[in-house]
Amino acid sequence: MAKAKYRRARRDIWILRGVALIISILLWITVLGGKRVEIEKRVTLDYLLPKNLVIANSAPKEISFRVVGPRAFLKEIEDRAMTIPIELSNVVPGDYDVAIREEMLDLPLGLRVTSVSQRAIPLKIDRVAGKRVPVRSVIPAQLPDGIKVSSVTLKPSTVEVRGAYSRIQTIDAVPTEPIFLTPNALRQEFDVKLSLADFPGVMVDEASKIVHVVVDLEGSVSRKWFRGLAIGVKLGTGRDAQPVDLAARGLRVRPGQVNFLLEGPDSVVNVLTEREIEVWAEVAALKPGSQRARLDWRLPPEVRVVRRTADYVEVVSP
Repeated sequence: MAKAKYRRARRDIWILRGVALIISILLWITVLGGKRVEIEKRVTLDYLLPKNLVIANSAPKEISFRVVGPRAFLKEIEDRAMTIPIELSNVVPGDYDVAIREEMLDLPLGLRVTSVSQRAIPLKIDRVAGKRVPVRSVIPAQLPDGIKVSSVTLKPSTVEVRGAYSRIQTIDAVPTEPIFLTPNALRQEFDVKLSLADFPGVMVDEASKIVHVVVDLEGSVSRKWFRGLAIGVKLGTGRDAQPVDLAARGLRVRPGQVNFLLEGPDSVVNVLTEREIEVWAEVAALKPGSQRARLDWRLPPEVRVVRRTADYVEVVSP
């Protein structure tokens, strides 16, 4: 009796397994026989090179595959980042054509590649080299007549560049990004980045990518003190700040005046008057008592403040 029950139980298990297999096969056939769609899948290329070698030409960083198959299967790879390793560990300097094959994408069963954006990738492999070259300042701005650059000091003045030997040999200097001078100071200082846009594949140490540039000008630049400039008050912040009538509001500013030492081209500074210089203290809101406010001002664009007798004032409200 017990043996008969055992045999029936085993038979029932095998029947269930058979039913499950049939259902799985039917589902698989249904999915495969369903609507098939095509997508474009962009894939990153990972070039695996020895440390002493580098790619000297402009190799693509990614390529595109057209993949067709059931939508349910495509969804799995559509949102997933995929990378194809390009094995180059045994190469020597020279020119190569790396073949891109469909099977490199390693697709799940049921999906098929219909096309590849690039079947072969030309590579120029070169050895890594280093070279120390000067840094060249790029100053495109036009200065007014009578003002010229007398000297430019760069720190660092040279940098070590690394990259493909064939490319490094053609580099005589590395330029900075454009430095825009103004005519309102005889000495101007900048922190600018090196411009490597024209040198693809060339590397510079991170610490050397920023250059401190000091530019000395010479020419018709004057300095002049403007004394007793009245300090107004503006209510609000930024561009929305509006002038306040001090007498109408019963406001007092301590100190009420400030002196500026201004510098700029002779043609501007020598004809500038106190009435053309606006100085004010900006407050977000008026409240009884005293509040400290920073000074701000408006000057001709060619003129800068060299020194001033106050940075802050007290705005006293009744």
